[in-house]
Amino acid sequence: MKFGAMIGYVQNMEFDTITNEVNQYIKQIKEHKIPSIKFPENGFSQEKTVITTQQLERTGVLPSKFNLRHVWVDLRN
Repeated sequence: MKFGAMIGYVQNMEFDTITNEVNQYIKQIKEHKIPSIKFPENGFSQEKTVITTQQLERTGVLPSKFNLRHVWVDLRN
């Protein structure tokens, strides 16, 4: 299985707002079935970094099975 990563930086938004916006964008993508991103319920309450993984199965794109790791870093004070 192939892997990739995305890094997101939180500068001034709330974690729930970011998650909702990202998942709304994912729903608009029609070419591939992409699962919503799910993060721990506590978000950044204890850690400055949150990591989650999506397992993607894509058609017409190689590799068809792909794990995408999301790393979010909280830069808020």
